[in-house]
Amino acid sequence: RYITKGLDNPESYLMRMNIHQAEGQKEAAIDDAISYMFELFGQENTDLDPALELMKQLPDYTIAQLDKRVAQLADKSGYEAMILTIIKGDFCHTTGYALQEIEALDALEKEMGESYDIYIWRGVAYHNLGDLEAALGNILKAEAHIPEQSRAYYLQELGLIYTDMGRYNKALECFDEALELKPEFVQVYYQRGFVFELMGNDAKAMENYNAGIAIDQTYPQIYLMRAEQYLKQGKAELAKADFEHILTIDNHPKYSCRHYALYFLGDEQGAIKWIDKVITNNHQWGGVYYDKACLYGRMGRADEALEALEAAPDFEVA
Repeated sequence: RYITKGLDNPESYLMRMNIHQAEGQKEAAIDDAISYMFELFGQENTDLDPALELMKQLPDYTIAQLDKRVAQLADKSGYEAMILTIIKGDFCHTTGYALQEIEALDALEKEMGESYDIYIWRGVAYHNLGDLEAALGNILKAEAHIPEQSRAYYLQELGLIYTDMGRYNKALECFDEALELKPEFVQVYYQRGFVFELMGNDAKAMENYNAGIAIDQTYPQIYLMRAEQYLKQGKAELAKADFEHILTIDNHPKYSCRHYALYFLGDEQGAIKWIDKVITNNHQWGGVYYDKACLYGRMGRADEALEALEAAPDFEVA
């Protein structure tokens, strides 16, 4: 009762959130989690993870409540409505609700005007949806507003879109410039290496994978790509060493390639169990269903690969 009457401050909302959660009142707890994030908006060195992790448990309810609060505040306080819309956009980006993220970004553009963050994140959202033309259009709009410290990341995203469009030379131009600006950008070595693979240049691909690994030994995707190159070369022991290294560094429940390492090491059941765990944590992101389909494809289980694709959100047969 004290907390209910007590003042709008983050600590009160966090305490009541924890009480509701302990009592199994998850929706009431999420209501307080939203208020907690609202009160802390813009503050540095704050721990939002407990609220965010709780909100992820009921993402549809969370988004509906954010929309409800925005509507209630729209005519009373445009600034507070804008804060909630930003929270919604960030939450949707984190949980893979790309369509709802785009709705939030569209609303923010009407309120705030042109913005690098709006264009770049809307481009990423469209990219996640597979709408490459819309993604490219937004990313190119962002170029006029790039903060200098963000240019390498901008070029990375632009290069990824060009890669998916099959415009490999344009992708390489972006990745080359990104690495000039940020030579330690290991993800770009991985992505540039993959483009060289797509172009049939395995030697240049391997050169990039080795360069990235020399900089950072904790990025599992680049080890996976190098291991597959080793398999092409008939160097099974070197490939095995890279797959085993992946198991020591990759326990990420979202951006993971651990299932492929498990498969190549002969643990098919472990691979399926892991990708199912990844999907549980990211069920709104179509890419994880594609990963599961690829895994089944490698196993020669075509029917199950198709089932994995059909389970993806907004799946359509072309």
